[in-house]
Amino acid sequence: MARTAGLASLTVIIVALIVIWTGLAAGNRVAWVIMAVIVLVWALFNMTGPLLTHPRVLFSLSDLRDWVVFAWRGEHLSRSYLISTVVFLLMLVGLILPVKALLRIGKPKYLVPSAKESFRAMEITLIGIGIILGALLLVFQFKIWSEPPHDSRYVTALKDCEAIPEQMDQFLSLEEMDSDEIQIETVVGSHSEKNLKPLIAYISTQKKKDFGTLVAALKATDELPDQKQKAIQFVKVLLPYKDALRDESQEGSIIVFVYFGLKQPSKLSPPNRAKLGDLVKQLDTAAQTAKFDSGECPTNYLVGNINIYPRGLENTFWHQLVELPSAKDAPTMEIRFMGLRGVFRYLLDEMTARTGDTFVHLDGESL
Repeated sequence: MARTAGLASLTVIIVALIVIWTGLAAGNRVAWVIMAVIVLVWALFNMTGPLLTHPRVLFSLSDLRDWVVFAWRGEHLSRSYLISTVVFLLMLVGLILPVKALLRIGKPKYLVPSAKESFRAMEITLIGIGIILGALLLVFQFKIWSEPPHDSRYVTALKDCEAIPEQMDQFLSLEEMDSDEIQIETVVGSHSEKNLKPLIAYISTQKKKDFGTLVAALKATDELPDQKQKAIQFVKVLLPYKDALRDESQEGSIIVFVYFGLKQPSKLSPPNRAKLGDLVKQLDTAAQTAKFDSGECPTNYLVGNINIYPRGLENTFWHQLVELPSAKDAPTMEIRFMGLRGVFRYLLDEMTARTGDTFVHLDGESL
């Protein structure tokens, strides 16, 4: 589906480029009209649809600032919405710039530019392209500087849905975990908060089924001060309603991220620090190993998240991508780690030793 959408978008862009060059060559106003249709019909809804259809589309300046910061720092749908919106705004600017020339009184329908005007237009275009390329280069460099050293996702199949909160509890209770780094974040469409309120608001709008009891239970769960207990209780509350909430075709539009982080090496017990250090030395670079051995790592060396999909709590989609030693309808638990490979290898090995579950590489870098 994503590939088809990408090919369709590429086709529209190629058509747009043909129209632009044809229009420039002929000085034809119709070229601008065609571009206006592409921008205001195709691009408007294709690139900003999630924002326009979201119930909180009218942002305050504070909401808008918080959303931009969250979307830029995140690795989820909100970042895609932000990039798409920026691209649309650039297209809109490009559409508006020639309006003044097109509306000049007394000009003929076909505006054939002089050689001087053509040279000036080309000069402005080249400057604009240079500015855009420079901005993209800066963004690319910033992304490299801010990204974690590695990014991997592994998945394991579980015996039943009741095992999901149990496995989460086992994982988040590992001795190496820093309880202060556990944090819930709920994303519904383009809106997100570090609590369950967006999900509660969404479920409250579903009038076809009676979710009053579920909403009340989620509100009570959201009041829990301990983030680990909140994450586990949240899944337990959803379990009886998993079938009523299921919409696997749209499960990616509502995600609850359970972020976690490990203790700094200096705060680990000597045996665990030594075991982790050996794995880091085997699987990571010498520079990264040196930082780990120093006792204080950059925070992005030790972080990851578990993804919970309320519209598809069993998360059986991954059976289509990887071969798991289980039935195709067995629920799965997905763990993403954005840090040192040796640390993630240690966490997975610890979980296998405790539970007997086998973790399979899903995407990102393999360990």
